[in-house]
Amino acid sequence: MHHQQSFRLKQKTRRPLGSAGFFFCFLLLSLVASRKSLHAQPAWVDTLRYSLHQRPKFFFQLTSFNSFVSSDFANFSGFRMGLNYNHRLRFGMGLLTLDGNAVVSAVSIREGDISYITNGQLKTTFLTFSGEYIFYSKYPWQFSAIPFQAGIGGAHYEYNSRLDTNRRVSTPDEFLFILQPELTGQFNIVRWFGLTANAGYRFTAYSSRELREDFSAPAFSAGVKIFIDEIYKSLFPNGIFRKKRPTPVEEWER
Repeated sequence: MHHQQSFRLKQKTRRPLGSAGFFFCFLLLSLVASRKSLHAQPAWVDTLRYSLHQRPKFFFQLTSFNSFVSSDFANFSGFRMGLNYNHRLRFGMGLLTLDGNAVVSAVSIREGDISYITNGQLKTTFLTFSGEYIFYSKYPWQFSAIPFQAGIGGAHYEYNSRLDTNRRVSTPDEFLFILQPELTGQFNIVRWFGLTANAGYRFTAYSSRELREDFSAPAFSAGVKIFIDEIYKSLFPNGIFRKKRPTPVEEWER
């Protein structure tokens, strides 16, 4: 006796590429705006060498962006922190979480003696590690390349059990490894808040077929960044624990 499906399985579709035009236009605009300045800057090898000899500064960013995962429009949120060398090199790590229940895929399930295919909602959280080269930075624009960006974490699917329709079940957690080189454009509305757009490719390895199909794809994203370090510098220009230097008037009144 065949079990009747009371829902429609999600079919794999081509990932929408129409939105890519926005991202590429954003990045292209940054390149056009910076063309003359790029020619005037020293060779990138010399820039890297010089920057690495400068004293690094700590940075901390809250980030939220939209991207396509398995043809679904998904939102990621999290943070990134690390060291900034001369506003040219950044080495950072962070944490990203897939928000909500936006990503739905057809997954193979085995419960007891029965096997079936059902729709599962993807859940994932992963650590990120990245190296970034900022080859143009002139307020309010910034343009950079991230040749190395890796993510390590876990992922699983949540679905409604066929044995008990009122029970929500999760597949076992799977190891997730992502490599995503990309180009990034950024426009700061104010010092501590900016808009970003990224274009790259997301490679996935060491995971199930479903996860590889969901994640491995061209990656286009747009979002916002909040620069906590810039807020801190605005609120505490002399630091929290550093004693404030007296003004000339205060010196005179002593």
